[in-house]
This record gives sequence, structure tokens and C-alpha cells, in this order.
Amino acid sequence: MKLFEADIFEKDEKLYVNLRGKIDTRTVNDFKEVLEEIKNRNKKEIILNYKDIDYVSSAGYGALLKFCVYSKKDNINVTVTGMKKEIKNIFDIMELYRFVDYREDIEIPEMAKVEEPEEKIEIPSDIENWIEEKVMENPIMEPEEIYELYKKEKKKEVPHTVFKEIFEKKGLLTREGRLFFAYKKLREKLLGK
Repeated sequence: MKLFEADIFEKDEKLYVNLRGKIDTRTVNDFKEVLEEIKNRNKKEIILNYKDIDYVSSAGYGALLKFCVYSKKDNINVTVTGMKKEIKNIFDIMELYRFVDYREDIEIPEMAKVEEPEEKIEIPSDIENWIEEKVMENPIMEPEEIYELYKKEKKKEVPHTVFKEIFEKKGLLTREGRLFFAYKKLREKLLGK
């Protein structure tokens, strides 16, 4: 699985971009390529959907800011929507709303997809405990690294979406969430609770 992906589609004279993964120093060039591609489509209305973005570094915020400022000069309206709370908080702290139009109330139309029949996937029963142990051992390790480690150690293929759901359910998508989780579990062990 790639660390960053984007789906681009048009509907009602607007260009929609659904972003997935992370926008950090490893992926910011991919993000910039997507921004360049959508700018070259010559649409006056662009919606960047961050709903499936799990992390944005300063490089990612910088690329977004530059894109929005230059687009505005070219009379292109860029609107950002769907940021997760942690990402939106940093967006607000950096006062990017002064330069980037952000709105929560944008409805993203469904992309036309070819439906494939879902195959039944057997999910190992110990996967949640294994993830918790790895987060406690090294809370700095990113979810993608833990996913790759699982495949390597257990020699099993489990869909990335299963991992993402577990991380999301337990609040482990962000580094801060993993650090707090590890602290809480360690404290419980030390206090015997």
C-alpha cells in the first residue's frame, strides 16, 4: 500500500480530489504532483477532501498553502474539507484559514466505481492484542510500520483497512494517541489495575 494516494474526478463543473494516507516529507512530492495535475485541468472550482488523510506534516501544510495562494491569483477557487480533528487543530493554530478556504459542510459526491464482490477475509483473533503490545513497545512507530511488521512476523496478509479500523477505534492513528495509550497501559501495570 502506498503512503499517499489521490482520486480525482469531475462532477457539475467541479473537480473533486479525495486524498488518502499521509502528507509528510516522504509523500509531499506525490502530493505536489497531484496538485499540479489538478491545476492543469483548468477548473475554476476545486474541492480537496482530507477525510482519509491521517497525518499532515509542516511540509504538507506548506504545499497546501502555496497551492491555494497561487490558485487564488489564477482565479481558481480551492476549498478544503473533511480534516480530522488533530489535523484541523494544527491548521487553525497555524492560522491557515486566513489563506485557505476550509468548510465542513461540503457534500462529496460518490465516484463511479465498479463494484467487485467482497471475498471473506479471516481476521486473526489476536491481532488487537498484538497491535497493543507493539504500540506499548514503541509508541513512536507509525501504523504503516506496525502493519509491515505484522506481515513480516506473522507471515499473514491482513487488509490494511482492518489495521486502520483497529488503530482508529483505539485512538492510535496519531503519535500523541499512541504515546498516551502506552503511558496509560504502563501506568495500569505499575499500579496493578
